Amino acid sequence: MKYIKTFLVFVLLFTLFGCVKINKFDPNREGVNAAEVVTLIDDLVVETLDEKKVIIVRSFYENLEEKEKPKVTNLEKLVDLENQI
Repeated sequence: MKYIKTFLVFVLLFTLFGCVKINKFDPNREGVNAAEVVTLIDDLVVETLDEKKVIIVRSFYENLEEKEKPKVTNLEKLVDLENQI
């Protein structure tokens, strides 16, 4: 019976707090690394052109440490998207 109660508590907690959707284009998000910027640029290419998202991804790139910036291998795609705006 103890295990069943514990399981139900975990299910309740997961139901209440575990399904929070994370907005990957949140401009206030901190700790974005080079791999995430690469993924975000690829996502922008697939999605419809959204000026706000392009600006957010550019700011993520600009806020990377200098040693992280060379890891963003698809920066030319971001530049192309910026030119389309």
